Amino acid sequence: MLEKPEKYIIFQKTEDSIMKSVNIRDVAREAGISTASVSRWLNGQPGVSRRTGERITETARRLGYRPALQRKTGVIALIFPSLRIQSLGYYTVELLNAFRHEAAKRGFGVLITAPEDAGLLRENMVSGAVSFDFQRSVGRSFPNLKNIPLVCLNDPGNPLEEVGTVLTDERAGIRRALLFLKEKGHRRIGFLSFQDEKASLANERRLRAFAEESAGLAGIEPELPPPTLPVTDAVCAILAKRCSALIVAGEGYEGPVLHTLAMLGKRIPEDLSVITCETPESRFRTPRQTTIGQDFPAIASSALSLLELMLKGETHPAAVEIPPLFTIRESVGPFPLS
Repeated sequence: MLEKPEKYIIFQKTEDSIMKSVNIRDVAREAGISTASVSRWLNGQPGVSRRTGERITETARRLGYRPALQRKTGVIALIFPSLRIQSLGYYTVELLNAFRHEAAKRGFGVLITAPEDAGLLRENMVSGAVSFDFQRSVGRSFPNLKNIPLVCLNDPGNPLEEVGTVLTDERAGIRRALLFLKEKGHRRIGFLSFQDEKASLANERRLRAFAEESAGLAGIEPELPPPTLPVTDAVCAILAKRCSALIVAGEGYEGPVLHTLAMLGKRIPEDLSVITCETPESRFRTPRQTTIGQDFPAIASSALSLLELMLKGETHPAAVEIPPLFTIRESVGPFPLS
């Protein structure tokens, strides 16, 4: 019984170390086999003996062939952390809309699925996949997706497995917020980041960025309560340190933090200047919030561009960082004189 062979896309190292694709005629010439036979074997068609096929496979590996990434289904799988209604928050919905629009512009359809179903995907179903799963569970199931190009969003990905990643440059956003607060005269600046079931890997990067960026700014006195504290305790810890400004990490935490400040009788920005992550409510709160936001259209465009490079077997970056959006509104004022 004829076994279906592995498929390959061919890379050959040139003198200047640039990887270039070659065609099946080069394979046939190197193996001493007809082009038609090589084509049939690589496409899993009958008419090639096992012995000849094994010679083709051995030649392919010796030349440095890699599994083929070219797909022609025209469908991109969007892998969400969860498809439960309560999980489809602002971040997920905005990304979904951005990807739908960008995919349509490029002629792709989309298939929405969840991590627990990702192992069911097959290369004849989708051209590639984009993971919205910032908790890394897709990374654990990726061995089932090895023939499907995968790009992860706001997740480190896995360069060794050729899993690309598109990240918001959290460090740039935190740096911009710190510089803005410093310009307003603030020196003792608090930072709230929480570790619970809603927390993402992006929050970990924001926390690390705040610690490192604030340490590099002369005159800034950073305050970092433990991220395991409940919201009320964390806010009280910031106020006890007499911070004049506060940065809140995470798209789902600004509401509870602002509510706690209001219950404690703190006025924004008269008593405390606040910068949060952009949400649909940010522009409608009183006062309107100064925010660090994610550029969803740019994330979608960059992720699909990276995926297209992978599909073509072309050289591509392991990671792409997207500059954040910084929106100045009324929740930040000058350092209080009183």
